Amino acid sequence: MMNQLPFSRLMKKAALFAYVLISISTLIIVSIKMWRPLPSDEYAMILIYLFLFVFVNSFPLKFGDIYISTIFPISLAVFLQYGIVVEAWLTQFAVLVSMLVLDVRRNFTKIVLNQIMLIWMSLLAGLSFFLVGGSIDFTLLDLDVQLLPIIVYTLVSFLVNNIIIYLMRSEKKNFISKDALWDASTLFFTLPFGIVLYLVDVFYGILGVIIIMIQHLIFNFLFKLYSELHHSHQQLKSLNKISASFTSELDLEKTLSALQQAIRELLTFDYSYIYLLKGDRLHLVSIENNQGKVINDESTLNFSLSINEGLTGKSALYKKAQLIQSDADIYRISYNEPYFIKNNKSLLAVPMIWHNQVVGVITLGSSVEYNFSKKDVTIAKILASQAAIAIQNANTYQISQEKNLIDELTGVYNYRAFNNLLDEIILDAEMKGEKVSLIMLDLDHFKQVNDSYGHAAGNEVLKEIAKLLKKLTRKKDVVARYGGEEFTIIIPNTDIKGAEIIAERIRSSIEEHQIVVIDSIEGKGEIVLKVTSSIGVATYPDLASSAKDLIRNADRAMYVGSKQAGRNKVAIYEKN
Repeated sequence: MMNQLPFSRLMKKAALFAYVLISISTLIIVSIKMWRPLPSDEYAMILIYLFLFVFVNSFPLKFGDIYISTIFPISLAVFLQYGIVVEAWLTQFAVLVSMLVLDVRRNFTKIVLNQIMLIWMSLLAGLSFFLVGGSIDFTLLDLDVQLLPIIVYTLVSFLVNNIIIYLMRSEKKNFISKDALWDASTLFFTLPFGIVLYLVDVFYGILGVIIIMIQHLIFNFLFKLYSELHHSHQQLKSLNKISASFTSELDLEKTLSALQQAIRELLTFDYSYIYLLKGDRLHLVSIENNQGKVINDESTLNFSLSINEGLTGKSALYKKAQLIQSDADIYRISYNEPYFIKNNKSLLAVPMIWHNQVVGVITLGSSVEYNFSKKDVTIAKILASQAAIAIQNANTYQISQEKNLIDELTGVYNYRAFNNLLDEIILDAEMKGEKVSLIMLDLDHFKQVNDSYGHAAGNEVLKEIAKLLKKLTRKKDVVARYGGEEFTIIIPNTDIKGAEIIAERIRSSIEEHQIVVIDSIEGKGEIVLKVTSSIGVATYPDLASSAKDLIRNADRAMYVGSKQAGRNKVAIYEKN
C-alpha cells in the first residue's frame, strides 16, 4: 500500500493552492477593471523601466549581513505614471527575469510566495493611495496634494511586505526585526528619488529618465563593489588572525574549539559539525550552534559514517566541497546522515586535506535555503586547509606525547604515566567522594624464563600478559608496566571487595593462559609456557591516605601477603 501524505501536509498544500489562486484571480480582476490603454510611444519607456528594475534588483546594497534592494523608487515612479496594473505586472515580470539573469536557484514554493507577496504589495498599496484621494499622472503643481497619498502608499507597501514575511516565518520572532527596520529606512530614504524620477519622466521623457537612472545605477554598482571589497578585506584580515589562533594550538580538543570559534566569526550558519577520519570512517567529534553552545548529545557524538555516505562522506570521498541548498536536495543526497543533519535546509561540507590525505570534514548546516554563497565556500575551503594542518600537528604532538607515556615493549602505560594518572584519579575521586583501588602484580619466577629460553621469550611473556590484563579490565581502568616483570592496575570507583574479585579473576586467568614462545637457548623452536603471579591490593582512602601510601601498601601486600606466603596468591593489605 502506498504511503499517503499526512493530513496536515495535505491541508497546507490545499491552503497554499487556494492562497495562490485567490491572489492571481484578484490581480486579473483588478487588471481588467483598472486597465487603461497606453499610447504606443509609452511602451518604449516601459521597456526602459523593466531594464532598470532588473538591473537594480541584480545589484542590491549590502550593509553587514543585510541585503537591501532599491527598486522601490522605480516601482513608485511606474505606479504614479501608469497606475496599479502596469506597476504590478511589471514588478512580477522584472523579478522573474532578474532571477533568470542571475541564475538564482530557489525553492519553487518560496518563488511563488515571493511573487504573491509582491502582488498584494502592489494591489493594497495602490488601492490605499486612491482611497486617501491620490491620483496618478499629476504635475509638479499638484505635488503638495499628492504627498499624503504617496506616503500612505509607501507605508502600506512596508506593512504588507513585513506582515506577510512575519506570517511565513516558521518561528514567530519580533515583528520589528533588524530587516524590517532597514526596509523602512530604505523605503522612506528613497521615496524622494521615486517622486523625482516620476517628475523627470513627465517633463523630460525618456532622455531625462535615462540620465537620472544612469547616476542611480552607477551609485548602486560602485557601492556594491566597495561593499564587497571591504567585506572581503575584513574577512581576509579576520581569517589570517583566526587561523593563526588555532594553528598555534597543539592540544586537539583546544584546536577543535578554536576552529569552531573561527567558523562562527567568518560564516553564517545554525550548526557546525566537525568530523575526523579514523581508518575508513568519519567520526563526529564536535557540534556547536552559531552561539557557541556545545551539543553533547550522546547519540550524536557517537555517530560515524563511511567515506561514501551522505554529503559529508561524499566530500571526503571526492576531496571536494559539497553544497546543497534546499530540502529536496538534502532528502535525496544525504539520506544516510543522522536526524540532526537532515533537519537542515542548506548544507555545506568541506574536506580538511593534508598532503592530499583527508584528515576530516567540516559540515555547516542552516535552516535557511540557499544560505551559502560562492564566497562562503571559498572562505570555508581556506579554513579547512588551515584546520587540516592544525589537526595534523595536534595529532602528531599527541602521538609523540603518548609515546613518552607508553611502554614500548608491552604497549601499556609506563612508570611515568602511571604515577601521573594515579595522582589525577585520586584527586578526582577525592572531589567526588569515591574510592580508588590499586593492584600490584609480579610474575613469579620470571628470571627462570629468561635464563631457560632467552630474553626474547621473556619479552613475549611480558607482551602476552599485558594483552591479557587489558582484556580483563575495563576501559576506564589503567594498566601500566611498573618495571621489569611488575604491572599495576588502577581501578577507579571500586572498593576493596570489588578489587579483590577483579584481582582473583586476573590471577586465575594468568595461571590458565598458555603462552607460545621461541626457545632461543637450546633451539627447541616453539614451546608453550604457563606462568603465575603474585598480587597485592589496596584501596584509597580506606587503606591509604595518599597516592604514595596506596602504592606502598599494595606493594607490601604483594610481597608479604603473596610472595612470602607461597606465590600465586591475591593478598589484601591489612592495617597493623
